[in-house]
Amino acid sequence: MLILHESNRFEALGAALVDGLRAEPAGVFDPAWVVVPGPAMRHALTLHIADALGICANVRMPLLAPFLWEQVGRVVPGIAGPSPLDPPLLAWRILEALADTAAWQAHPRLAEHLQAAAERARLALATQLASLFDDYLAYRPDWREAWEAG
Repeated sequence: MLILHESNRFEALGAALVDGLRAEPAGVFDPAWVVVPGPAMRHALTLHIADALGICANVRMPLLAPFLWEQVGRVVPGIAGPSPLDPPLLAWRILEALADTAAWQAHPRLAEHLQAAAERARLALATQLASLFDDYLAYRPDWREAWEAG
């Protein structure tokens, strides 16, 4: 069942969530699902639920994009697992692209940085870029569309 609560006040949304968890507790093996807009809200809601109920357990709080990807995977054949644009997976793909020296030689500052960087530093850069691309997908779709258009 989908229940949508709207408010511009965290306290009202938190209270509605706690009331819902009290009214219809999830089964032992069935988590309660709460789609959240960001990690900070996930953390705040976890603390709010724990404060109100004494513990926050068996509550799954995905972000919207991974939640939607999982739901699509349930009904569309051939789509399984996490999104290829999921930041942890994308970081490894970016790291592989950074290994292609010909690709970044046209960018002197990047070339200098990558030539001097240890593998751990390259992975850190790839992780930062993956997180940045994830933010672009969520908050700057116009930038992504312009980039795809050339």
